[in-house]
Amino acid sequence: MSEKHIGKVLQVIGPVLDIQFEDGQLPELLNAIEIDNHGEKLVVEVAQHTGDNVVRCIAMNSTDGLVRGTEAVDTGEPIKVPVGDQCLGRVFNLLGEPVDNKPAPRPRRPTGPSTALLPATRSSSPPPRSSRPASRSLT
Repeated sequence: MSEKHIGKVLQVIGPVLDIQFEDGQLPELLNAIEIDNHGEKLVVEVAQHTGDNVVRCIAMNSTDGLVRGTEAVDTGEPIKVPVGDQCLGRVFNLLGEPVDNKPAPRPRRPTGPSTALLPATRSSSPPPRSSRPASRSLT
């Protein structure tokens, strides 16, 4: 994204925010939006387009102290987290930042969106039953 799309916070209800953007600047679903909350970066993820150029977002951290009218900047991409073998056995928060008191992994591989599709798994439905009636022996 070459230019930043800037919106304004309309409403804050716990971790849920409504943010309004200008016409034609509505962010895509699952995009990350950054907000400066009194010197701390707050990242929110677009969860729903509600109409009237408003998006409903979910905060990835506390919204304490956030007020209506605060600027919100669309990053143009989803939240990205580190991926690969260097992440095995590590603990990360929702934003891909390490919380296990070890240094951040070096980006040997590109980061991936936190909403990437998981590999396909086998169905967990029970196997089909035989339509053949059971036979009993009565003696």
